[in-house]
Amino acid sequence: MQRVLLIDDEPTIREGLPLLIDWESLGYQIIATGKDGVDGLEKIRQLKPDLVITDIRMPGMDGLEMLKSAKEEGLTFHTIILSGFSEFAYAKEALVLGAVSYLLKPIDEEELEELLSQLADQVISQQEKNLYEQLVAKIFGNDATGLADFQQVMDIRLGKQGDIAALTQLLEASLKPLNIQLQVVGHHSNHHVILLSDQPGLALDLTEILEPFAQQQGELLLGSGWHCAAAELNRIYEEIRQLESYSFFYPTHFLTKSLLEEKLAAKKPSKKLEIAKKHLVQQVMEEEDYQLAFEAYWQLFVAVPCEEQEIKWRLQQNLRQMVTTLFQQNYLPEPALDFTESISAAEDIYQLKDVAWKNYQKIRAALLLENSQGDIVKRIEIYTQQHLADELSLKRLSELFNYNSTYLGKRFRQETGMGYSAYLEKQRMTKAKRLLQQTQLMVYEVAEKVGYGNNIDYFYKKFRRFYQASPNDFRGGEGV
Repeated sequence: MQRVLLIDDEPTIREGLPLLIDWESLGYQIIATGKDGVDGLEKIRQLKPDLVITDIRMPGMDGLEMLKSAKEEGLTFHTIILSGFSEFAYAKEALVLGAVSYLLKPIDEEELEELLSQLADQVISQQEKNLYEQLVAKIFGNDATGLADFQQVMDIRLGKQGDIAALTQLLEASLKPLNIQLQVVGHHSNHHVILLSDQPGLALDLTEILEPFAQQQGELLLGSGWHCAAAELNRIYEEIRQLESYSFFYPTHFLTKSLLEEKLAAKKPSKKLEIAKKHLVQQVMEEEDYQLAFEAYWQLFVAVPCEEQEIKWRLQQNLRQMVTTLFQQNYLPEPALDFTESISAAEDIYQLKDVAWKNYQKIRAALLLENSQGDIVKRIEIYTQQHLADELSLKRLSELFNYNSTYLGKRFRQETGMGYSAYLEKQRMTKAKRLLQQTQLMVYEVAEKVGYGNNIDYFYKKFRRFYQASPNDFRGGEGV
């Protein structure tokens, strides 16, 4: 409501003008009247009105002298000049002193209402302009002074692609009962909706309103906390910038300082994550369907938010660690897979998850390719047949061929249909049978040549199980 001081030496004007129109409906309130320039200047000093409506010709001090004195004292207000004289000189001097308009008596009701409406629009526009400039200077600039007309300030930042009209409409509808003023400010191609409240100690949480909006729009909203309007407001922008460094992690959310602090305070699941990583490596090596292991790993991997470069570096390290492990255990021929470009190109956490999944699939594909193209099983078979007299075991062969024993055992079974121990026993018994049939070697010599050394009793036991006869009986023609 604009506060009006009416100054005129004619009682009929002072008493009649307040009744001429509905001042309140136009946004005005007449707070006092003055009978001449001296009285008017004193009331201007005391009441500091927004609008002064004054006559020019008055005894003692006329209206123009009064306005000039008030201006020299630094008092600011809008002015409407009333006069029964239409001389141009009066009008010209009134305009120099900052009068809004020059109205001739008798006052026309419609003309006054129109003038007051125009003035109200100008005041609102100027107030908004002044507030906009103040907010830019105080939040984004170097002005360390606070705002005098408000108690609390909050900033909500929407990206340049966001629908600022929809956001403003949502906030206006939601905050209308609380008498919170909104001011949209543009800064570095982003939209900032500044919330201004005249309530001290306001602790309004907007998450329930703005989180669905952010997800629906597919946009990131950053919200500062409520700050005291009288304090240095550039702290608000610093808070927004700190939140922005985590925007990669929350691309379609309403992120606030309190939410981020809650997430960062969570205990880092380092032990569980290490277990999940090892399980994922095992599943990638052994199973075609390892997506459940990946999902469990990823949930722990992103449990604690961090900045974009950190989480990309962590993912790259995890992938490289897996490849190195597989190389060291001879699952892969060389650690040559590169993930840098694909990880760097990810624009948010969702894209990074897709990149991670595709890179783990790439590792799995490399494993399958190595399995299909490798001849390790054939090499083991040849080596076994040529060294039956030696001490052989899967562990010994894994060391000899530089392969992981578990992997080697599973791969041997997949390709031959039997475990290595059964295969070795079969090859030894086959050679023993041939030696007994085709040579005159003593039984103990045969046992030595097929790897049983001086353990002749064990050789007899194995041979009888295979051929249902002892070595001597077999040589005599009683065996199979």
